[in-house]
Amino acid sequence: MIEDRTQYDYPACAIQKDPQTGKSGVIINRSGEMMIPYAYDALKQCYLENEAYCFAAKKNGFWGCIDVHQKTLLPFAYDSINYDGRKFFPAAKKGKWGTVNMNGTVKIPFIYDDVSSLGFEGKIYLVKKDSLYGFVTADGQVLLVPAYTSLDLLSNSANKSTPWYVLTDIKSKKTLWNKATQLLAFPAKYDSIADVSAHRVIVVSAGKYGVVTTNGNVVLPCKYDYLKFLSVIDDTQPLLIKAGDKYGLAGSTTLAAQFNDLQSISGGFYKVRSVGKYKIIDRTGKAVTKEEFDHIGVFVNGMVPVFKDDKMAYMDVKGQVGKYQPYACSGYTELDSLFRDMARVMSTKDDSLLMQFCRRVTPEPYTLAFMKSINLDHRDFIHDIEHKAYTMESITESWFLRLQDMRKQWDKKGVIGELRYIGLSPDFTYLRDEKYAVETFTKTVIFQEGDIKIVFKPSDLTRVDGRWKAFKLPSRM
Repeated sequence: MIEDRTQYDYPACAIQKDPQTGKSGVIINRSGEMMIPYAYDALKQCYLENEAYCFAAKKNGFWGCIDVHQKTLLPFAYDSINYDGRKFFPAAKKGKWGTVNMNGTVKIPFIYDDVSSLGFEGKIYLVKKDSLYGFVTADGQVLLVPAYTSLDLLSNSANKSTPWYVLTDIKSKKTLWNKATQLLAFPAKYDSIADVSAHRVIVVSAGKYGVVTTNGNVVLPCKYDYLKFLSVIDDTQPLLIKAGDKYGLAGSTTLAAQFNDLQSISGGFYKVRSVGKYKIIDRTGKAVTKEEFDHIGVFVNGMVPVFKDDKMAYMDVKGQVGKYQPYACSGYTELDSLFRDMARVMSTKDDSLLMQFCRRVTPEPYTLAFMKSINLDHRDFIHDIEHKAYTMESITESWFLRLQDMRKQWDKKGVIGELRYIGLSPDFTYLRDEKYAVETFTKTVIFQEGDIKIVFKPSDLTRVDGRWKAFKLPSRM
């Protein structure tokens, strides 16, 4: 049933088809009386500016518009009408699309193969001509001549919508168009657009990553194997770079790619690993302390947890480490290690190893305490645990049962040997919380055994205080 609009002196009604003739009409919901007889091939309800409603109607093969008294508002002369709630709406005439109002006044001329409103404002329309896309204003002014084979709204690595659309030209080269400024950022010349921040864009050309400003000026040439924003809000923050299998920083701070791992741990500090242990450096590359650790968390209120030899302590920004004490937390600091272990335990068919894996990958009391400390109620986890909607033990058990079930399904597909983890593409996480370096992974992972490929989707793995934890069950695939 549609919205009740009796307050506008128009009774709530519904479009119905006559089962005998197939013709459409309108009945009044409360009384069942006919408002409009079964006389039309099709009807669509529309609303006018004064809150009254009317109908787009099809008769004798053509569309027009009528009011509730069947008075013709728009002549029956259109191939199609896509009323979108605006004064001027898309319609087709003689095989071409434009926009028209109830008085028949045309704004966007009927010269396009398709016309659709871009977003809810109705100020910009996407038009298609000869299989190419462009943009025009609601008044018909051409903003961008149709010259692009596709367009996609770009979300950044914080999973936030942006005003940018990625446009692809007939040579498969890409550029950006800004919906707010209605301008192209630069000529279409890149193979891919990886990410966008406030004023910078990560671009890809011939498989190499670089950075340009949002008006096309080169910041970093396309020579890196991977680039990643550590902040999409603050352009003064450096970027993570990868050259070969080594990581470094570029931008406001430059550190040559020399580390096996490099991660932001908040406050302008980074944890780096050259061999097996981690140490902390500042944005100049200077070590905060000479001591190395098995794992390092994230700075919160000037203190960071450091882990060594099964004990934990807190260190301040000057490198002073407090007293070590036993701790009860575990987890994976790198996704590659997590998925390699998963391949191994799924291959062994050993339930005890599978349970150990599930304990490492699911939240624990330490996870809860850290999330409370930074007020991160991801997926209502804190709320649900505190209100006893479920327990952390039940999350672990649910993961165990789901992986058990998936292992049986994989067995049916003929996976009887050793699974091999194939790897991840570089653009696989998004920043959930920049300040505390919280990232979320939602992509699929590929495992392989012989010629058989297995697709696995964890649904939601989130790195909390440097460890990847699961807050949803993996999808059955």
